[in-house]
Formats: sequence, structure tokens, C-alpha cells
Amino acid sequence: MQVITTHTNTDLDGLGAAVAAQKLYPEAILVFPGKLSRNVEEFLALHKDTLAIQNLKNLDINQIKRLIVVDTKAPRRLGKLGSIVDQDLEIHIYDHHPWAPGDLKGSFEMVDSVGATVTLLVEMIKDKNLSITPLEATIMIMGIYGDTGSLLFTNTTARDILAAAYLLEQGARLSVVADFLGRPMTEEQKSLLKDLVMSAEHHSVKGVKILLAKAQVDEFIVGLAPLTHTLAEIEHPDAIFTVVEMEDRVHIVGRGNVPQVNIK
Repeated sequence: MQVITTHTNTDLDGLGAAVAAQKLYPEAILVFPGKLSRNVEEFLALHKDTLAIQNLKNLDINQIKRLIVVDTKAPRRLGKLGSIVDQDLEIHIYDHHPWAPGDLKGSFEMVDSVGATVTLLVEMIKDKNLSITPLEATIMIMGIYGDTGSLLFTNTTARDILAAAYLLEQGARLSVVADFLGRPMTEEQKSLLKDLVMSAEHHSVKGVKILLAKAQVDEFIVGLAPLTHTLAEIEHPDAIFTVVEMEDRVHIVGRGNVPQVNIK
């Protein structure tokens, strides 16, 4: 049995990358390991049946022979599926996050510094000339727009823009993207933003105004990148870094608005 999965608290990039992975692994079953972000949950309430997503509770995970993991490499973020990663199974990894201690190792690894994981998979879909429906293209472009702030964040690369252009050519609907990216912040995100605002420290390094904001939360909260962008709009620094401890890992997001600060 082949299974495609992503991280708990699945965001739009995790969803888009998982749907893209199904085009590359048509025999694989798509399952989510746990809680979904609110916009993903609302989107799937309308389209879950179309995507043929399986319930993890109905699977014998010990029968999995190949596990395709997208948008994460951390075993602890795979929920119940994290318990089988040390067994005799083939693991394929697609991710855009930097490597960290304890990350999974796969027999196949596609890990690169792009704005969204789905970009990596869309490039492969394009190279293989695989057909995708307008709905699939819309889900994939939501992942790119979600993780790059609609191509405005500094983590956006030319590859993300080219992938988005390709998806538009395949019928992706930006009106749907706007509907699901325009959701108001959750209470958890509002609380985290407040903590970041309260902790903000202003520094001047060689004339460059740098803002550093720190916080600690017990559970993973989706959306640190857009929260960092919002904080930058409030404070107007030349560069900003947010450092948040979530669960047992520290997440760092940086944004730079001047050439003296090169943030990739």
C-alpha cells in the first residue's frame, strides 16, 4: 500500500502538495494525519468527496510499503503515521523547509528552497506532461499563494511564479483562491500576533532598522509567515525576524525590505 500524507495542522501548501503528489503517484492513497487548518477544513467540506481522501482510522498503517511525505520532514508532525517511519518501508520526501535534526531521511528526497512545496511537485508534473483538472490546478495554486503571501513574501522565487503561471494555464481559478485566503485570523493567530507585538525589540545595525519578536506557544499554529508580514506592516522596519517556539521546535521567519539585508 502506498500512502501520501503531510503534516498535522495541514495548511494550503500541505493540501496542494498532497493533491499534486497524487498525480505523480496515482496508485497512492491520500490521508491526513490529524487536525486541519481552518481554511483547509472549509475547503474540504466542499470538495472532499471529489478528492477521494481516505480516513486514517480505516487503514492498517502496518501495511504501508511506501510513504510519500509532503511539506514536512519531521516525524512528530505525522501523527500516528510517525510511528512507522522506522519500519521497513520506502519513504519519499518533498519539502521546502530547511533540514533540521531528527528529520526523516528518504530513499527519494526532493528538498529545495522555494516559496511553497507544491512548486516542486508542479515542476515535475509539467516535466512529465501530466494532465490536471482546473480544480486540481486551483488547489495547487492555493498552496503557492498561501505560503508566499500571494507571491508578495520575500521567500517567493521565480520558480513559484512560473509554477503559478502554469497552473493558471491549466484553469486554476483565482477567485476561489481569494475566497479561501481572505479568511480572518483565528483566535490562536490573534493571540500569537499580540504576543509578537508585545515582545517586539527594535535594533539598529549599521543604520538598518531591525525588529526582533519572540513568542512561545504549546501547539503548532499555522500562519507564522503572514503574521510576520502583518507585524512588518504595523512596525515598518527594514528587516524583521519572528522567533516562535511551537511544540518542541523553534520556527524562524525573516523578511527584509532593503538590499543590505539578504534574507532567503
